[in-house]
Amino acid sequence: MQSISVDGARRFMKADTNLKKKMLRDIAAQLRQDSRKMMWQFLLKKGEKFTFAGTPKKYLIPVTDDDLGQQIFVYGQAEFPKLLVALDRLRWTSVNTFIDVGANIGQVCIPGLQQGIFMQALAIEPDPVNFGCLAINVHLGGVSQQIQLIHAAVGSGDSKTLELAIAPSEFGDHQIALPPHLDQGRRVIEVPATTIDQVTTQLSPQQDLLWMDIQGYEAAALEGAENARSLRIPIVLEFWPEGLSHHGVTIERMMSLLLPYGEFTDLSKSEPGFQRLSELPRLWEALLSGELGRGYVDILCR
Repeated sequence: MQSISVDGARRFMKADTNLKKKMLRDIAAQLRQDSRKMMWQFLLKKGEKFTFAGTPKKYLIPVTDDDLGQQIFVYGQAEFPKLLVALDRLRWTSVNTFIDVGANIGQVCIPGLQQGIFMQALAIEPDPVNFGCLAINVHLGGVSQQIQLIHAAVGSGDSKTLELAIAPSEFGDHQIALPPHLDQGRRVIEVPATTIDQVTTQLSPQQDLLWMDIQGYEAAALEGAENARSLRIPIVLEFWPEGLSHHGVTIERMMSLLLPYGEFTDLSKSEPGFQRLSELPRLWEALLSGELGRGYVDILCR
């Protein structure tokens, strides 16, 4: 738990009433977060399998050492701020249909519906445990009438089933069809497969948004989204060269799949500008080389 420095105490004493109130609110929020962090570690040590997060209870989440779960438990949200950045870059205030590929437990689609940002949503999740939590969370969030849930993995359409390699301790890191030498002892299960084109109709590039976070399997999913790509439906995806390479995907292949799109923007950058799609290979190399200090970024293509 953080302590207040002498300098901080002095600033507080000199502050006006409104600033003091803000500082007190910030301190209270920090204390709550510190308490939640300690509680999360207690749940981990105790071996709890599931817990609820939020007040009132908003999410049922698996208890693992996954950073995603801790974020939801401590802060009440995860990844949703990234969505708001994407909408700001698009200069959109709302989305008609939000297509959530790899919806996990609903941490993006549910608050978007609750806040009236999405008119409707389609949530696709392959892992049975995550999907069960997603279904419960949709009910808890009161948005069951606005969302369609699909228990499946999204791929190219070549198979009716796919193999999902279950991460032992990170419920946000399950991966489709990992080569055996990369499975890291993961348990592999068979899950139903579908394509984005099979589950979407009448899409509009001015109203709909495709959101994809599927741990390196994005190229296969894009292959099965020919209609969505031809319409240039704006898409947010995790751009992870190493993970894509595990599936035999090259930057040339990604460029060919994203060819209908004219430009992209890196959502991790504070500058809101878009770059030409031809600049994507440069980002690929920078991520592979470690130049950016991380292996992936989230990009928005339009």
